[in-house]
Amino acid sequence: MAGKKRTFFFAGRVRHPDPEYSGLARQILHNLTRQWNDTEFDFVEGGVPDYEQRLRSTKFCLAAYGHGWGNRLLQAVLTGCVPVIVQDHVIHYFEDVLPFEDFSIRLNNADLPHLREILRSLTDEQYRHLLRNLLRYYKAFTWNDAMGGQAFEYTLLSLRRKYLNFKSLYYGRYSHLEQENCQSWTPEGCKPSTATS
Repeated sequence: MAGKKRTFFFAGRVRHPDPEYSGLARQILHNLTRQWNDTEFDFVEGGVPDYEQRLRSTKFCLAAYGHGWGNRLLQAVLTGCVPVIVQDHVIHYFEDVLPFEDFSIRLNNADLPHLREILRSLTDEQYRHLLRNLLRYYKAFTWNDAMGGQAFEYTLLSLRRKYLNFKSLYYGRYSHLEQENCQSWTPEGCKPSTATS
């Protein structure tokens, strides 16, 4: 926490007045940060040469999409910056297998005028909880084996859950057969139930 110099950071395109770009999150925050004129909230339209260093030295980073999925969430996670996800009506990869609420802040556009109050209301202990879990789950977001990447394993886990959910939706009477001997599913596979009958 000592190396975190600012509360919030974003640098990238804004694209005024394109209502489809970022679901308007970038445009709204661009206007708000100009009004606030708060040095703790660093919002830069365009690129910066020290982008990765700014991510690393900031507590919270905007994870908004552009015209497509976007990679802001991944960048924030891999640099140790707690992502502030502002993506209305978007479900992220691994949201079905990871507790996103334990390592990110999820807001919608209506919350953005209160962003400063929301982030500043978090206690140091709440922030440390988010940061600890970010460090706990970051491997799920990288495919790089040298970094201990587990994205492949989490992809399989997520696909398995989707398969079981789909199967139970259409073939409910058979879905218990594959799940009855498992207490839970992890990237390593089935954790057998310790219950005995």
